[in-house]
Amino acid sequence: MSIGISLLVHANLDRAEQLARRLLAAGCRVAVHVDAKVSDTELAPFKTALGDLDHLDFAPRRSCEWGEFSLVQAQLATARHLLDAHPDITHVVQLSGSCLPTRPITEFQQFLEKYADTDFIESTLAGGANWIKGGLEAERFTLYFPFSWTRQRRRFDAFVELQRKLKYSRKIPDGLVPHIGSQWWALTRQTLLAILDDPQRPEYDRFFAKSWIPDESYFQTTARKHSRKIVSRSLTFNRFDFQGKPMVFYDDHLRYLGHLSGYFVRKIWPGADKLYEKLLAPDYAPGPRSHDKREAFHAMITQSESRRTIGRAGLVMQSCAPKPSKRSTARPYLVLEGFDRIFARIGQWFEGQTHIPLHGHLYGKTGVNFAHGDKVHTGNQSNSAKIRDYNPIGFLISFLWNNRHNKTAFRFHSSGNRHIAQFIADDPNAHIIHIQSTWVLEMMRENITEPAEIRSRVQAYVASENRRRKDLANARAQVHLVSLADALANPAQVLEMVIADIRPDLSHQPRELPEFLPHDGLEDYLQLLRNNGMKLDIDIKKPHLLPGTSLDARPRPMAE
Repeated sequence: MSIGISLLVHANLDRAEQLARRLLAAGCRVAVHVDAKVSDTELAPFKTALGDLDHLDFAPRRSCEWGEFSLVQAQLATARHLLDAHPDITHVVQLSGSCLPTRPITEFQQFLEKYADTDFIESTLAGGANWIKGGLEAERFTLYFPFSWTRQRRRFDAFVELQRKLKYSRKIPDGLVPHIGSQWWALTRQTLLAILDDPQRPEYDRFFAKSWIPDESYFQTTARKHSRKIVSRSLTFNRFDFQGKPMVFYDDHLRYLGHLSGYFVRKIWPGADKLYEKLLAPDYAPGPRSHDKREAFHAMITQSESRRTIGRAGLVMQSCAPKPSKRSTARPYLVLEGFDRIFARIGQWFEGQTHIPLHGHLYGKTGVNFAHGDKVHTGNQSNSAKIRDYNPIGFLISFLWNNRHNKTAFRFHSSGNRHIAQFIADDPNAHIIHIQSTWVLEMMRENITEPAEIRSRVQAYVASENRRRKDLANARAQVHLVSLADALANPAQVLEMVIADIRPDLSHQPRELPEFLPHDGLEDYLQLLRNNGMKLDIDIKKPHLLPGTSLDARPRPMAE
C-alpha cells in the first residue's frame, strides 16, 4: 500500500519543496502541479531542488484561476498522472503547497490503511445545507458563470442578476445530485479511476466548466455517484471566516495544531518558520490528541471572530465601525463640569488626592488639554484641535479606549460642544457632576458691565445652561447636579462627592481643600445683571447641601 499526494502549488515554492521532501521521505508518492503563471525563472530552481528525489513527478501545467474550472482540470491531470505512474497507490490525497501535516505521517498512513475502502471527502447536499459562508450555493449549478469573478467583477454580478430576473435555470446532467464541500479530499483509487473514466465525464466537465467554484463541487458531486463508502469529512483542517476567507495559521498556533481534527492543516503563513521546523521534523510527535486543547483552540478563534464582527465596547476599528447610534465607550469615566471656575489648580489637587490624573478640557478651542500638558497622549492621540474635530465623538471613544485600564476623569464645559455634550449625557458609562451657573463667575472676573454685552453674554449662557439641564434631565449617564450656592457654601462636601465617586476607598478621610478662585462681590454682580433686565434663577444665599446629609446623595462609585 502507498499513498499518492496531489500537490497544487502556485506560490512560495521553497515551502512547497519542504513539504514534498517530507512526504516523500515518509514513503508517499507525490505529483506536483505548478500553476502555469509561475515563471520559468522561479520554477527552474524548484525543479532542480527536487530533482534528486524518487517517486516525485511533475504533472502537465495549467494556468489556474480561482473559482474557475481550470483548477479542477489541474486536479484531474495530477490525479491521472499519479495513478498511471504508481499502480500501488491505494488513496490519492489532495493538498496544496501551503498545507502542513499536524500528525506524524506514519499515523496518517495507518489510518488510511485501516479504512482502505473509504473515501474521505466533505460532500453536503447543495441548496439546503448552508455549507457556504455568504455568496451563491444552489445557484452555482443552475446559472451560467462565463465571467471571471476576480477579473470581471461587474460583468459577473450583472450576468448573475440578469439570469435571476429572467428566471433562467440550467439543466443538471442526469446521474448527478449537486453536492459541495472542502476541496481537500482523500479518495480511493477505485473511486478516482471511476471519476476519471466515467463515460459521461465530457458532459460533466462541460457542465462544471460554467459552474461557480467547481473545485468545491466537482469531486464532491461525482464521488457520490461512484463511491462505495463515503465519510463526509475532510482530513485537512481548514477554517473560513464570516466572509468565506480561509484562516491563516501562524507560529503561535503550534500548541493546538496536533490536537485538531484531521491530519493536515491549511493555510500556513509562509513566514511561520517554527511551524515548518516542528511539523516537518522526522521525529515530530505531538502526543495523544487533547479534547481540551481542541476546544480551547475553537473558543479562541470564536472569540477572535466575534471581536472582528461584533467588536468590543469602546473600540472602533475599520473592520467593525458601528452606526452612530450604537457607538459606545470602553469603561466608566468621570466628568467634572464647572469645577475649574470655582477652584484654583483643581487638577493638581485632584491628582494629589486620588493619584489619578485629571485631564483638562478635551474640547478646548485651541486644542486638547491632556493632563500634565502632554502633546501626544496614550494611543498616539494628538492634542491638535484640527485632528480632534475631524471626528469629535470618535476622539472621545478612542481616548477612553486608550485609557481603558485606568480610571479616567476630565473637565468639560458644554457650551460650544453641543454634540459631545449630548453624547456624554446619553452614555451610561459617564458619571457627571455638574455645578450649575458657573458661567456667572467667568463674566464677573472678566468685569462684563456694558449693558449690551451683558444681555448678549447672559442670553447665550442661559440658553446653553438650559440645553444642558434638559440633556441631563433625560440622561442615561449617572448625573449629580450641584447648585452654585452649594458649591460655594459647602465645598468640602461637593469635593467629597468627587472622591467618593472615583476612589470610594479614599472617601471620609481628612483632606485639605483646593484654593477658591476669587468670587468676592458675586452677590453685587448678580444684582447688576438683574438691574440690566436679566431674570436669573441663581440664589447663592440658599445652599441646599446641609452638614451630615450631603454624602447620602453622592453618585454611586465608578465600576472597576
